[in-house]
Amino acid sequence: MTLFEHLKLILAVTVVTALIWLYAEGENVRPYSVTASIQFVPLAGSDLIISPAQPQTVQVTVRCSSAKLAEVQRRLQSGAVNIKIGPDSRNPDGRQVVVLRDSLAHDSPLSKIHVNVIDVQPATLEAYVDTMSQVVLPVAVNTGDAQLAGTPTVNPKEVTLTVPSSVAAALRDAKIEARIDPQALAKLEVAVPHTLDVDLAPPAPLRMMTTQPALPRVKVTLTIRMLTQTIPLAQVPVRLDLAPADTARFAVTLSDDDRFLRDLSVTGPADVLERIRKHEIEIWASLRLTTEELEKAVAARAATPGTTGTALTKTPEIMSRPPLPSTVTIEPAPRPISYSVQAKP
Repeated sequence: MTLFEHLKLILAVTVVTALIWLYAEGENVRPYSVTASIQFVPLAGSDLIISPAQPQTVQVTVRCSSAKLAEVQRRLQSGAVNIKIGPDSRNPDGRQVVVLRDSLAHDSPLSKIHVNVIDVQPATLEAYVDTMSQVVLPVAVNTGDAQLAGTPTVNPKEVTLTVPSSVAAALRDAKIEARIDPQALAKLEVAVPHTLDVDLAPPAPLRMMTTQPALPRVKVTLTIRMLTQTIPLAQVPVRLDLAPADTARFAVTLSDDDRFLRDLSVTGPADVLERIRKHEIEIWASLRLTTEELEKAVAARAATPGTTGTALTKTPEIMSRPPLPSTVTIEPAPRPISYSVQAKP
């Protein structure tokens, strides 16, 4: 054998050995661990709601060759792996326990490349399945304290929503509210019909949903007869009301805590309340004491020398100038006021 032929033989053997080594390395089958995200999705064509709706992280162990590992990683880590969920009559409450190893081995991107899924941690995950139902809710108009001429009309009178069956059950006998902003009502002309586009306020079961159904707007037609509002009265002064002759005979004293009534509120037509805000209407609490009441107080004081006598109380009356219309109310009712009386020298 010539030297050239000998070198050719050595080269051929080296190439074949390298190819055998590469093949064997590629077929080096052993376990590999890959992190993946699992996403529960409904079966195609089914009208289901699946929760949890967010992807969940799992650790997948597969047995494959090193040559296939890159493909496994690509399929598991290019996005969430969808696990299809369908209805199960054996679980009327909708709770299903999904064995992840079975799902990944038989119905996932891994099942198409024939790798052996030997373990998943956690081994199982819970899914909750709910069907979708339609519910019809009547629309109720809420105009707050506004006084209307007649009953408002709404179009449409009811709305149909598609929601999970569990939510539909909670909405039984419920209404959906068309709530009109009091500030919007305050800008409307009185005694003239108005048609407003109003948003619907979802009832509590809808507000608890992660993804709420889109709610239509409705048209509400109404006529304002009188706008009613409520404003606070931080303090109302207490004033003594004595006959002129009694003012010369008696000295009446109120404690510091009883010189004002505090934390009241007044409710009535918006135009009247605006005059109160501007102090065009004066409000006070009148403590009216008769001559007989004053004389009894002085006598009681004289019967116990060296003391201020028995504590006396009387409930004042809310007054105003000019007088408030009957449509105005002030709450709460005045409390009793403590007072003491002395005879003037």
